[in-house]
Amino acid sequence: MSENQRNFWIVVTMVALGLASLQWITTWEHNREKAESSCRMSCSATTFQTAPRITTPHGVDQAPKALNMYEVKRRVLRSYSCGQRRHGVEGEVLARVWVDQDGNYIKHRVLNQSNADMGYRVSRQLSHLRFQPARHHGQREAAAVDILITFPY
Repeated sequence: MSENQRNFWIVVTMVALGLASLQWITTWEHNREKAESSCRMSCSATTFQTAPRITTPHGVDQAPKALNMYEVKRRVLRSYSCGQRRHGVEGEVLARVWVDQDGNYIKHRVLNQSNADMGYRVSRQLSHLRFQPARHHGQREAAAVDILITFPY
């Protein structure tokens, strides 16, 4: 085989590889856009809500009341992936949150979680909670409150 023939076949091979790569990239981008649009449609059509339940701590007349629970729920939902929603991943996270006498978050502990990933996502957002402080005989008081967040289908 002469050098001209070898160079010809090298060029033909390079052009074929370039065209195959271009076809693969085009197909990959099309499939990615299609998957993203179906994810947006299925997630927006899904009714997915967190349902917090706050239990009253012992020894106080009025439990701490979360003032921005809706905002924290939205933050948790944003961290919850579309794939998890679409596949119906569900569970509960029970956390105890300590609140000071001014209604500020002090710390929390996850008491029970049905899914470690959900527990992690909720745990990261609990520090953003703001509270109306607990009351005992009309005086502000530090207290702990249990919060249950449920992830339904």
